[in-house]
This record gives sequence, structure tokens and C-alpha cells, in this order.
Amino acid sequence: MPLKNLPRNVLADQVLAFFTANPDEELTVNDVTVKFDVDDVRTASAKLSAQVRRRVLVREGDTYRAGPALQKGA
Repeated sequence: MPLKNLPRNVLADQVLAFFTANPDEELTVNDVTVKFDVDDVRTASAKLSAQVRRRVLVREGDTYRAGPALQKGA
């Protein structure tokens, strides 16, 4: 499937917007499921994994925070 046909990752967009506005905050994966109305923890983790690999988000245990790549762009 060509990349242009892939669905947008709305959850990632929402989480990145949150951390852009609140760079010193942290969210647990459970916080993400509640705050952004995600069905379960596994879904939230899967949808944010690319941003962790790109260092836009940092995940330590079950907690996310803004990563170095997001902090540079802020």
C-alpha cells in the first residue's frame, strides 16, 4: 500500500499537540487512553510506537513525555 493511502494517525497528532503545548508534562499510557478516548492500552502503545522510534516521544515504562526531536522543533 502506498504511503499516501495510509490513514492518518490521529492519536499521534493529538498526543504531539498536547506535548507541544505542555512540554514538561508526562502521560501514562492509561492517561492517553482516557484523555484521547482510545479503546485500550495496546492500541495506544501501537499508535505511538513510531513517534518513540523517531524520538519525538520518549517512553519510560508506561510513561510518555516529549522527546528530543519534539523539543528541538518547539
